[in-house]
Amino acid sequence: LEAVRVGRWKLILPREANTPYTLWIGRYTDSVEQSLLFDLQNDVGEQNDLAAEYPDIVRKLMQEADKVRRELGDYNKIGTGARFFDDGEKRPLTFFPDAE
Repeated sequence: LEAVRVGRWKLILPREANTPYTLWIGRYTDSVEQSLLFDLQNDVGEQNDLAAEYPDIVRKLMQEADKVRRELGDYNKIGTGARFFDDGEKRPLTFFPDAE
């Protein structure tokens, strides 16, 4: 989980640089040392970090992030709501199963 958005607020979560879940798409990412809070209504380009000015909003969004991580999991943890593929019949590899 990289960020949480609720209404006008977006919280970018702390992360290490080049985490395993970003390398498969061929991009490298910078680390984020501490949470960054942006007011998307007034700062669409996410240029002004407001985390120090709105600690209550940061706390609320961090609680939401923790809730989502428990449910969905994260790159290194399986969430309580994670679903796995079953052993049933597999779908064809093509939309045209008669084509060779």
